[in-house]
Amino acid sequence: MIVIGTAMARILPLAVGIGDIASWVAAAATLGLLIAAVLAGKTALDTLRAQRLAAQRQRVYDLLARTFDEDFIRMGILAETFFDNPPKTPTGWARRWKATSSDEGAVIQAVMNFYEVVAGEYNTDGVLDRQLADKALMVITYAWWKRAEPFANWVRDNRNPQAFEEWRAASDAYEKAYPEKAPVA
Repeated sequence: MIVIGTAMARILPLAVGIGDIASWVAAAATLGLLIAAVLAGKTALDTLRAQRLAAQRQRVYDLLARTFDEDFIRMGILAETFFDNPPKTPTGWARRWKATSSDEGAVIQAVMNFYEVVAGEYNTDGVLDRQLADKALMVITYAWWKRAEPFANWVRDNRNPQAFEEWRAASDAYEKAYPEKAPVA
């Protein structure tokens, strides 16, 4: 029994030493996995941000392309004609709107609603690449607001106080950010 005890006494420190080494190796491997997981997470986050930016830019291009669509240009010409020489009184707008055919009214509303959608997306963080939108899309949207503003205000005052709120807010923000571009219309 003494021989077994002496042998165990000699082996036990060796086993504890091997156990410590195995623990250090396991800890180093765990640390390595943690570092790899953090780097993989950062790479995934960077990829998601790049994809989100690409989607935001693509949305700007899609909306901008709509403004250059031949049918939309025709619709815009009809709306511009309606906005030309705005009446000085609310009753003048009421008469002008009443004299507009239902088809023409639908076209005018469609043009205005398009820019309301553009403005809503502009006002919502993360939908559009605002830097890109400011270079062309918002220039067009702002110019249209300046054309439509007297009629939009009549609609807001007489029919729907919230009508075209996004468009107005986006145009105000654009004008504040770029005062040198303000007198477009």
